[in-house]
Amino acid sequence: MSLYGKTTIIKDDKDDLSRDDEYYDENPITLESIGRQRTLITSITSSYASEWTVINAFRELVQNWRDGIIKSYNIRETAFHVTCEERDDEIVYTAIDSSRELWRGKEPLGYIRWSRRSGRGIVDITNRHATLQPCHLDMGGTSKKTEVNQAGAHGEGLKVALLILMRNPQNVAVCCYSGGFLWSFDFTTQRRLVAYLTKITPSTVNMLRNEAVVKDQGLAPFVALPHSDVQFLIGMDTNGRNADGFRTARNEVTRKQFQMWTSAALFLQNIDEYRGVVRTSKGDLIMDPKFSGNIYMKGLLLQESAESCSTSMTGRPLKYSYNFATGNTNRDRVSTATTNEESAAILSIWDQAILSREELIGKLHEILNSVNPDYADVANAESLMSKRLKDHVKRYLLREFKGKWFYAPREKSQNTRFDEIIQGLNREPFELKEEYWRILKGEGLRTAGEEEQKQFLAAQSVPPSEDSFSKGIFRLIQAGLRSCNQTKSMAVQFVEAGGLQLDSFYAQSQNLFKVHEKWLTIEGVSDRLGTFGTIPMASILYTASRQLLEYAMLQVPLNRFVASNGHPPRWSQQRAIRKSSQRILEYIQIHENLVYEIERHQNYDTHAVKWNINTGWVHQSLVRIQFHRESSCSHIKNLLLTGCPVPRCLRPPFNQCHENVVLFGAGETCLRVQRDEKYFVMLSNQSIHNSFTIVADNPRVVHVVDKDLLTPEIQPNDETKTYTLEDEIESFDLTVPRDWFNGTNSIGTKAIIGVEKNAPMERVANSFWDDEWLLQ
Repeated sequence: MSLYGKTTIIKDDKDDLSRDDEYYDENPITLESIGRQRTLITSITSSYASEWTVINAFRELVQNWRDGIIKSYNIRETAFHVTCEERDDEIVYTAIDSSRELWRGKEPLGYIRWSRRSGRGIVDITNRHATLQPCHLDMGGTSKKTEVNQAGAHGEGLKVALLILMRNPQNVAVCCYSGGFLWSFDFTTQRRLVAYLTKITPSTVNMLRNEAVVKDQGLAPFVALPHSDVQFLIGMDTNGRNADGFRTARNEVTRKQFQMWTSAALFLQNIDEYRGVVRTSKGDLIMDPKFSGNIYMKGLLLQESAESCSTSMTGRPLKYSYNFATGNTNRDRVSTATTNEESAAILSIWDQAILSREELIGKLHEILNSVNPDYADVANAESLMSKRLKDHVKRYLLREFKGKWFYAPREKSQNTRFDEIIQGLNREPFELKEEYWRILKGEGLRTAGEEEQKQFLAAQSVPPSEDSFSKGIFRLIQAGLRSCNQTKSMAVQFVEAGGLQLDSFYAQSQNLFKVHEKWLTIEGVSDRLGTFGTIPMASILYTASRQLLEYAMLQVPLNRFVASNGHPPRWSQQRAIRKSSQRILEYIQIHENLVYEIERHQNYDTHAVKWNINTGWVHQSLVRIQFHRESSCSHIKNLLLTGCPVPRCLRPPFNQCHENVVLFGAGETCLRVQRDEKYFVMLSNQSIHNSFTIVADNPRVVHVVDKDLLTPEIQPNDETKTYTLEDEIESFDLTVPRDWFNGTNSIGTKAIIGVEKNAPMERVANSFWDDEWLLQ
C-alpha cells in the first residue's frame, strides 16, 4: 500500500455478493468489533441525490473536516482559521487556532492538500485526533445533532459525497485511513455504496511511517497517523466500479478541478478582508464580485448561483453573497430551511454591517430601489427589516437627496394631481420601488397628498379683506354650508397656504373647512379657474363660490347623506350641491340688482330698497326686509346667513330695529327713520327654507339738503328778477310758507321753492305723505 502511488484495495470474498447474499448485523458495528476486515454495504444506490454537484460533495468532506477539528480541539468556530500555501505542484490549506497568541508558529490542527506526485493529482484531507466509525455510513447516523457550532446535522453528507465523487463525470477513487483501518469505497454490482474495511497491521504502520520520513512530504504540515487521525485520499490510481456496477479505471483530480472544488468553503477563498467582506456577529456580507450570488452557512457553500438559477429560495437573483453565522438548512443542504429564515438572516447581516460601516447604506439603498432585477437580498424587507435599519435608510435618503420628494409609481398613477402637488411643495420627484416606499412610509414618510394636506392644515388663518368680492365669497360659502343639514355646523377658514396647489381641505376632526387665500381675490380665482377676458365680478363670484361649496360637500363623509326615496346617498349629496348652487345664483341675481337709497330730509331719512322682480325669487314669495341699526346690530351681518330669523332687536320690549314683509313682486319697500341714523338692510325669503340672507349696507344718499342754508348769488340778466334772503331763518322746514320762496321770470313763468305763503296747510300735508302706513 502506498499513499500516493498504486493502491491495492484489500477486500474479502463478499465483493460481488448478490442482493440475496448480503449480510446485515442488527447489532451496532464498531471498529473494535472488526477483526482483520469487514465489508459494509449501505442501503443507498449510486443514483441517489442526482441533483447534487461535485462542489456539494466536496463541501460535505470539508464540513466534516472543519467540524471535526472544532470538536477535537474544543475551539470556538470564530477561532477556526485557515492559511494557504501554494506552488506549481501543490496547494495546501492548513487549519490553526487563531485565538492563540502568535498562532502563526503554533501547531497545525489539520490540512487539505492537492498535490501532483508520481504524475497524478491527488487530494488529501486530514484531521488530527479524530476517528471515523462504521455508524457514520448509516443513513441518518451523525454525531452533530447537538453541536450548535457545526453545520451538518442530517447524517448522510459523507455517504452522498462518496457517491458524487465516484460516479461520472468525476469517477475518482476514494479511500480513508482512520482508526487503524483502511476504508476503501466503491459500488457493488447492485450499484450499492460499499465500504471495505481492512485492518492495518503494525508492520504496515511502520512501513508508512518510514516511507513518510524518507520521502519529501512537500508542504504538508505533518504526517498523518492511521491510528489517531482521519485521512481521506481522493484520486488514487486504481480501478473500481462505476455507477452501473461495471469495472472502470478511476480518474485523477486536476489542479483546475481542485480549485473549483474549493469554492465550496468560504474559508478556502482569498478575499480582501476590508473591501471584499464585512464580518459581523450575524454573519458575513461578501461584496467581492467573484463570489456574488452565493449563500454560505457557517463558511460552507449551500448552493452556487448560476445565470439561469438563483441560489436564493425566492428565485430572485442576489446582488451580494452572504455567510450565515447560524441557521438550519433543508435536507439537501442547498438552502436555508425557509424563505423567511433566509431573508431574515440577510437583513440581520446588513443591520450589523451598517453599524460598523455606515457608508454601506448607499449600497443597501441601491438594491432596495432596484426594479430590474428585483434582488433577493431585500426580499420580505417590509416585514423583516429591523426598525433600526429602516431608520438608517430613511436618514440616508433625507440626507443624500435633499429637495427630492419620494413617491411610488402607484401613488402617481392614482393621484391625477400628483405633478401639481409636487410643484406646490417646491420639490423634485424621486421614484422609489413600491415595497421600498412602503418600508419608508412605515417610518413616517408621507405621500405627496398627505404632505400637502399637512402643510395646508398647519397654514396660518387669513381674515377676509373688506372689499366686496372677499366679503361676498366668504358669506356665500358660509351660507351655502349653513343651508345644508350635513354641513350646517361646519366652520370656514381661509389660510395663507403659499405655493400649495390645494384649494381646500375639510378637517373632519375640527369640523373645519379650510380654503386657500387665493380664492379671496378676483385675480386668484381667475388664475385658478383659468378664466380669460373681462368677466363681471358677479359671474366670477358665482363660479368661485359654487366650486368651493362643491369641494366642501364632496369632502364630507358620504355616510352623512342618507338615502332618499329609493335614491342612494350619492344622489342626496349631489342634490345638496345643486340646491346650494341654485341659492347662490338667486343671491347674486338679487344682490346685483338691489338698490338701497336714502332720501335725506331736514328732520328724518327715508330708506328705500328696490329690486328687479324678474330675477331671483318668484313674485309670490314673501320677502322679509329687516332694517338694522349699525350702532347696535352690525355683529349680526355675519350671523344671520340663512332663513328668516327674528333677532331680539325686532322683538318687544326692544324694538330697536324695523321690519317690513312684502311680496317679491312688489319690487320695493321703504321706511322713515330718524335722520342720520346708520342702518343696513337684510332680505330673506320666507317661502324658501334656509334661503340665503342678502345684506345691503352701503346705501346711496340722494336729495341731500345741508342744514346751513347758504345765500346764492344769482347772476342778473335783462329778463330775470333777482331775490336775496332778507331775514335770518330759524329752521329749514319746507312746509313753512315764506314770501321769498317764490318768484316770476320775464315771460311769466313762476318758480316756487317750498310752499307758497298763502297755500292751505291741509294741501301741504297731503302732498308729502301719500302712504298712510309710513306715518306709523
